[in-house]
Amino acid sequence: NDLQGAEATLASAAARIDHLKAQIEQTQASLKADEARLGYTRIYAPMAGTVVALEAREGQTLNATYQTPNILRIADLTTMTVTAQVAEADIGRVQTEMPVYFTTLGQANRRWQGSVRQIQPTPDIVNEVVLFRVLVDVDNRDGVLLPDMTAQVFFVLAQARDVLTLPAAAVSNSSESKDKGFVQVPGP
Repeated sequence: NDLQGAEATLASAAARIDHLKAQIEQTQASLKADEARLGYTRIYAPMAGTVVALEAREGQTLNATYQTPNILRIADLTTMTVTAQVAEADIGRVQTEMPVYFTTLGQANRRWQGSVRQIQPTPDIVNEVVLFRVLVDVDNRDGVLLPDMTAQVFFVLAQARDVLTLPAAAVSNSSESKDKGFVQVPGP
């Protein structure tokens, strides 16, 4: 009787060992499949640049069912793009390659030079005002400009170089100016 009980216990233990071996093999197969899938999850940056926003954290689960999730944002800070909003009344005078300069809040005494790269055709409507986005590229090799800075943009409609300049007080159409030694310049 004791022998039969011991044999039954042995058979039961052997069956449990076989069951556990099968579970180990199944877990190892799942591990190999997971490691193979992990090999496909390498993430490569599409460009060299500076990480400007980290939108996912290590260990966070990302769901790519409907849309590819953003993990981080990379920017090339050597050339910045300024987005200016121009009212519809003024957009007709803005052209691509037009010279532009702007200042920032932090450095109001410094002027950055650039040119219009693109006028986007789809406007933003803010408080019933139609605004078109104008993209301006600017050299930023010194790294002073950062993303999302506020800029006051000026479009250069016309300019004259190497011309004679006079003080406004020196130009007059009155007869008083002759008495004071001023030269009268005829108007257009």
